[in-house]
Amino acid sequence: MALDVGADFEKRWLNAPQAVRQTYIDDLTRICELFSNDVRLEDWLSKNKQAQLQSYETIENAYAELKAQLLEEARIRRQHALEQSLAKKRAQQQAYIDDLQLDERLQHQAQTQQLQALQQQLSQESLTYSERYTTTPKLRFEATRNSVISPEIQHALDNLKIRLELEAESLIEQIQHSVASLNQKIQQAADEEIRYLLEQHSSSET
Repeated sequence: MALDVGADFEKRWLNAPQAVRQTYIDDLTRICELFSNDVRLEDWLSKNKQAQLQSYETIENAYAELKAQLLEEARIRRQHALEQSLAKKRAQQQAYIDDLQLDERLQHQAQTQQLQALQQQLSQESLTYSERYTTTPKLRFEATRNSVISPEIQHALDNLKIRLELEAESLIEQIQHSVASLNQKIQQAADEEIRYLLEQHSSSET
């Protein structure tokens, strides 16, 4: 007689667990024993009934183990994909924070240079005013003798002092604002990563 094993038998056979394939082979071997002349049918039927129960149990256990293995492999793949995603997310956030810190350093350097240039400018202007009103020994003598600074010089020095204070306060406020902005951006990036980790953890549990 012709044995019909169905479509795609080779694929189904190779995909079956080894324990299942061995069970099928044992069943076929047991069936082939019927062709032997010295086999008693009653003994074979009794033995076959017990063997079939064992075969069903073996096949069921083998497919249960295969299912558990496939689920574990799928879990590992999901975990690996999640770890890669988190690593990529952290790298992007770290690059973003590095860019922010670099930008803040450049701004701080620029502001420091501005302060130095302002200081040099004010020093030069102060020197210019001083030279303007102390160009002759007579003026120096009068200033020393009277120990009084003229209203014009005092006014110029007051203006320089006020200007220096205003420029310094403005630059200090800019630096404080930049530092506060950087801290806020870093905190925001950290909050986003924590929220992302919690969302991924919740989704993996479901």
